Amino acid sequence: MICKDCLFHKECNNEQDKICSDFLLEICKSNLYKKVNEEETLLEFIRNSEKEFDFEEEDLETMSEDDFTEYVNYLAELWDK
Repeated sequence: MICKDCLFHKECNNEQDKICSDFLLEICKSNLYKKVNEEETLLEFIRNSEKEFDFEEEDLETMSEDDFTEYVNYLAELWDK
């Protein structure tokens, strides 16, 4: 799960799950077009993060759900540094 309200902030009390509010979005490919914050969908967050950190765009379609979740959590952690 990922917090929709503070994805880019350090307010999360539960660092492992990035949870800090009642508004949660399950990290899965079926939620790519749902908002993770006021400005971005999950897909936009991923693509903007890849650009920000100079990563090549990952082929999300071929990723397993577990790999996808791990990748999104990794990107979220990079924003916390």
